[in-house]
Amino acid sequence: MTAQSQSLGGASFNPANIKYGNGNFVTFGSADASSTSVAFVSEDGVAWTEIALPASHTWSAGTYGNKQWFIKASAASTNGVSVLNLGVRAKGRAVVNVGSIDKIRMIDPGSGYDESNPPTITITDPNVTFEVAPEARVSDKVLSQPDFVNRGAGYRSSTSTITITGDGFADIIPTANVLTVSGIKSIPGPGVQIQIEGILDPDALIPGTLAIFSGVTVKDLGDDGLGNETKAVEFQISPRLDVEYVVNNGTTITLREQFSQCRLSGHDFLDIGTGNFITTNYPEIYAGGAFFTAAPENEVYEANNGRVYYVSTDQDGNFRTGELFSVQQATGIVTISAEFFDLDGLSELSLGGVRLGGSGTVVNEFSTDPTFAADSNNVVPTQRAIASFLADRLSVGGESLEVNRLRAGQVILGGEENEISNNSDNYLYIPSNVLFDGTFTSDDGAGTVTTNQTSVSGTIVGQSLFLRPLDETMQ
Repeated sequence: MTAQSQSLGGASFNPANIKYGNGNFVTFGSADASSTSVAFVSEDGVAWTEIALPASHTWSAGTYGNKQWFIKASAASTNGVSVLNLGVRAKGRAVVNVGSIDKIRMIDPGSGYDESNPPTITITDPNVTFEVAPEARVSDKVLSQPDFVNRGAGYRSSTSTITITGDGFADIIPTANVLTVSGIKSIPGPGVQIQIEGILDPDALIPGTLAIFSGVTVKDLGDDGLGNETKAVEFQISPRLDVEYVVNNGTTITLREQFSQCRLSGHDFLDIGTGNFITTNYPEIYAGGAFFTAAPENEVYEANNGRVYYVSTDQDGNFRTGELFSVQQATGIVTISAEFFDLDGLSELSLGGVRLGGSGTVVNEFSTDPTFAADSNNVVPTQRAIASFLADRLSVGGESLEVNRLRAGQVILGGEENEISNNSDNYLYIPSNVLFDGTFTSDDGAGTVTTNQTSVSGTIVGQSLFLRPLDETMQ
């Protein structure tokens, strides 16, 4: 980069050097070959902001380190070094989902912030009904968006990954059902109990008891890079991590596989929570029409990390398999509350009609018809059917796109007659030079194939010859 004398901020400034660090370009030097008490800073190297220095000198050298800028003056006896605390404002974009802020995606994490005095986040919406509660976290070694020197080609978004090596971390607070844990020596199996430091069980009888999450699936991510021959593991857990659970990087996680177990198969939980035999006088009081409110949440009690695995029914015939699967016999409602379930081994699964979302649309079948002949809102085509349907109408190769007939506004391209026209009987304007070149073949139907030179003929040529004496620009 070459520094040239510029008029910045209304003053004639002669840059001696330009340095970059902590997200900022900083230039310093002199003013008209004399001392100056200002320098200039910029985030992009285009728009510059004037900053004041503690004294007026000819500034010749500078460096960034230990979160500060140090600028040195030439031949100065006092105040010869200027220490600057500069940073870049963080930039984020709110992701709105169904009228609520789902997340704030950080485009630029910024720099120069103080952990003891974090920045303030203000979200403005004149139509807000319930204010979001953002939290600003400040940390070192935070990566900004990467700059690509060469993006390459031919990658697939579904399988391509980028690996960044270093001792930093992704400051992404987990708020769903996926939790990544490092420092694991032995890979646990599904069903492992997970306790997260700081997340308490609100229903525990003993205050301060940590909540228990179950590892539904376990994925080995390989070496975690800590140098201790330990691995990183991705767990899919149940229940989900709520948004109020703030699991910061480095939070202690406890995994437990060897825990006390109690197994019940085909057990009847009758009127749990209504009292004992004396209170309810079962079944005589029921025969007289008495009614009691049951408490099915009291059917199983787990304490001190113990687990109860059970298959049961209750007084109404409702079937349950633990806390993750239940069937109400009276209504036929099936509840699957796990975040993940696998129907492995089935060759065919028929549900009659699958209702998706709240739109009322019922899917009756998955179709392989590439013609979409049914034209129905109750049929979902397969991937190959969609590909065949598009291939029958579009031919994509490189930068060329071939279609049977394409209509863009009033312009018509292609068709059986291979024409370029419009559908409103107006003139077709082509505001650029058109080059006619090459050859094409024609068949008279009697077996004679003729090779013709591409050219312009007909009315266009006749009008050009007629108007050329009147317009010298026509060729």
